[in-house]
Amino acid sequence: MDKAGTALQDVSENLLAGMAQLFAASDGAWEGETANAFYAHMGIHVALFQGAGLVVKQGKLVFDGISEVAQFLGGLIVELIDTALDLAVWILERLARYARPWIGWVQLGWDVATEGWEPVQDVIDAITDLAATVQAVFDLHDAVRSWVETIPGQLEVFQQIWGLIESIPDLGTTPILTGLEAVNIAQGAASDHADLAQQRQEAEQQATEAQQQLEELAGGVEQPGLSPELEDVTVPEVEDR
Repeated sequence: MDKAGTALQDVSENLLAGMAQLFAASDGAWEGETANAFYAHMGIHVALFQGAGLVVKQGKLVFDGISEVAQFLGGLIVELIDTALDLAVWILERLARYARPWIGWVQLGWDVATEGWEPVQDVIDAITDLAATVQAVFDLHDAVRSWVETIPGQLEVFQQIWGLIESIPDLGTTPILTGLEAVNIAQGAASDHADLAQQRQEAEQQATEAQQQLEELAGGVEQPGLSPELEDVTVPEVEDR
């Protein structure tokens, strides 16, 4: 996104530089209504490319946020899975120890006699911890779904860019003087001159407003961070067994 935004702004700078080179190459000879119309038309595109590049570069914030949250979720998921597996394996081993025919009851009786109720309580605690871990997984699932639902809204800004650009006069509608129109103006066709000047002024105003809207769009791009629901999902603390 950063490179794409920079590329759009580079296009703007190249257009601007080309206009300056064209003016310099003419040694000031190319002037008048035709030249003014051309520069007005090109100025629209310079403004749009510059503004669009700014929005796209700001869009990097959205993807940075998605990346950071995704990495956080990845770490949390690994912790939850590790905790659940450790608990499950410990519980299975302990239940297998006590579930053997005859000898299992003897083993349980011996453990209780030598260690008190603690061996049984350990199994109960482990099952409780496992239940809490599974619940945390479900909580994480709901929190992630809620977070994902906010992402399309963060990306709508890019759709607004294209809609805004499409609303600006393109090459076929931006007023550019033809040779005949230039002759008419030179001969004093004041009405033609006024109409063309008004059209160019309107086009330039549209370009200015569009650039302002693009800057506002860029300023409204925010990095999607961790939602409160995601922050509340924690891996249950489990004592070493």
